[in-house]
Amino acid sequence: GDPARAARALEPQLATSNSRTPVAQFGRGATSATAPPELRARLLAARCLERTGKHEACAAALEPALADVAAADDGELPGRSSLLGEPAPPGCVDLGAAACALVGMAYEALENRPRAVAWLVRALRLDAGCADALTFLVERRLL
Repeated sequence: GDPARAARALEPQLATSNSRTPVAQFGRGATSATAPPELRARLLAARCLERTGKHEACAAALEPALADVAAADDGELPGRSSLLGEPAPPGCVDLGAAACALVGMAYEALENRPRAVAWLVRALRLDAGCADALTFLVERRLL
């Protein structure tokens, strides 16, 4: 229903997550049917936060779960090919790409264009068919 109410309900849980506690990681090919419930909930919470204008909280909610994606994209992880392996099946949304696109949109709203472009390009590397990332990049003339 109401994104503001959902954001208020989920924000304390995301804010109190212990940095020592391992966070489930998004990877290429994760769909709503195959991703762990924690990742689906994290993405939903971040979408609610973004819709209510809490862009910093949106990025903060997703970035811990995208650490492996960012490190692999930046060449910092040796297992890049396994992490960025098979794309999502046709007709399915790649949740990792959707999460990267959402972080990029949040950074653009925070007027941090370099980080926004980096996250939106990561989304397209994970899933070249990520319409949210491509449309946002083109409409905002970020490339």
